Amino acid sequence: MKRSIVYMAVFIFSSILISGCGFDRFMPKPSDPSNPIKRIAILPIQNDTTDIEGPDYVRNKLVDAFQDRQYNVKPVADVDRLLRDKMGATLGGQLTSVKPKILKDILDVEGVVFGTLMDFDETTTGVYNVRKVRGKFKLVNCLNGETFWENGIGIKSQDSTGGIAGKATTFAAEIKDSEDKDVPWEILKDETLGYGIAENFARSLGKKLFSKVTDSHLEKETGEMVKRITGNLPYGPGTSAASAKRD
Repeated sequence: MKRSIVYMAVFIFSSILISGCGFDRFMPKPSDPSNPIKRIAILPIQNDTTDIEGPDYVRNKLVDAFQDRQYNVKPVADVDRLLRDKMGATLGGQLTSVKPKILKDILDVEGVVFGTLMDFDETTTGVYNVRKVRGKFKLVNCLNGETFWENGIGIKSQDSTGGIAGKATTFAAEIKDSEDKDVPWEILKDETLGYGIAENFARSLGKKLFSKVTDSHLEKETGEMVKRITGNLPYGPGTSAASAKRD
């Protein structure tokens, strides 16, 4: 009986590793009890793109990322309601000049996250197709008004037909993107496709339409951007810290 239990445990552990789930999912998350920012609010993101749904999509991804880094994140709906009722603010751009102390009192948090979505688009030409997501974000300590953390990055996936036209277009696009030094680009995928312009265009357009219908538009690029941006985010005090005595 005991031997069967041991065999079963080994089988389950091996299955987890083979399936790619990763053992780290079952490990306790690190935290920093000395971090004074117990509760945070992720504010509406300033939208510098033409996509009206992109900011909310990125914002929800940020909520998950900050919770994973052991911060107690105020629900987005509550944040929006308080900002609207107390300040009449509904857009991220309306909050950039508001003092952190005011946001602390309104939202009852120690930290607020400001963000700007700079790119959230997909270009499909057949010769060259690119999917781009780029943003910059910062966490401000409302207790002293100082920036506690900030980071920004752009993620793009691109493919081309190859040949002179494809290579020239790709090269020109990379030169243009390299001009922005403040929020640099990182390439997630760079692929040369083995079919012609018309088929390349049809395939890419089909994927784009499908992703919009299934609410997965730029999902991979957004997820990778948020992952890399929050990679250097200091760990929070733990999600149970909000129930402790408040400062």
